[in-house]
Amino acid sequence: MSPRPASPQQSASDKPSASYVAESSDNRAPATGDSIGGACPLRPVIFDFDGTLVDSMGVWEQIDVEFFAKYHLPLTRENAETITTLGFEAGSKFVREQLGLTSRSEQQIIDEWNDMAVPHYAHQVAFRSGALELLEWLADNGAQMGICTSNQHRLVMATVRHYHAERYFEHLLCTNDEQLVKADPRAFELAAEMVGCRPEGSLVFEDTAPCARAAREAGFTVVGIRDAHSQQDTTGLIRASDFFIDSFAQIAPGSDLNRQIFCR
Repeated sequence: MSPRPASPQQSASDKPSASYVAESSDNRAPATGDSIGGACPLRPVIFDFDGTLVDSMGVWEQIDVEFFAKYHLPLTRENAETITTLGFEAGSKFVREQLGLTSRSEQQIIDEWNDMAVPHYAHQVAFRSGALELLEWLADNGAQMGICTSNQHRLVMATVRHYHAERYFEHLLCTNDEQLVKADPRAFELAAEMVGCRPEGSLVFEDTAPCARAAREAGFTVVGIRDAHSQQDTTGLIRASDFFIDSFAQIAPGSDLNRQIFCR
């Protein structure tokens, strides 16, 4: 399944706090820019969706409870985290083969998860504070943008249409459609091809350590963002990132950190 972030209200992770540049594992120098007011050539940007741009963890926690109860499966933290990490395809296989739900095919399990999630994504899931404003600024200033997600296309678009944000999602890569695990560098390489950019000199925004490491391995500069609602490996995410932020408020247009991150 997709990474499962949280409720539509502003969360603690969206409240401004001190920003800082994360220590990278290979001491790669952070991007710098000397332009004023955002009037600089902007790096191409690829965003994760769940937990990064939108707050949806509560949706998947609720679906887990309902789904596991319906089929009398053991809902342990380990099982829930395993499914989250694996994504839809491998997660449904885990439920069928490891948890014993042999009465349903893998595709039937995926379809049921999707059917349960659609109304939530259409009406409950919200963009994180400052996310839409940042997307608008990037679009208005000509930045190449794309989305790379392990979520399903129809779930992503249910939220996007609700917020009339289609223009920011022209390039949308759903890794399950490509038979890829998101924590595979090839997923981010394919996203770069989709956007029409090279990983080197481009940005990835991520909220999980495995995917941040994969993006970094592919050659991207990585911006880690805290998702306070997940069982996040924050230390691992910081180590895998060139920058680490708690909220989009810290990289608002005109801020020093915005210029450091986005200017070529």
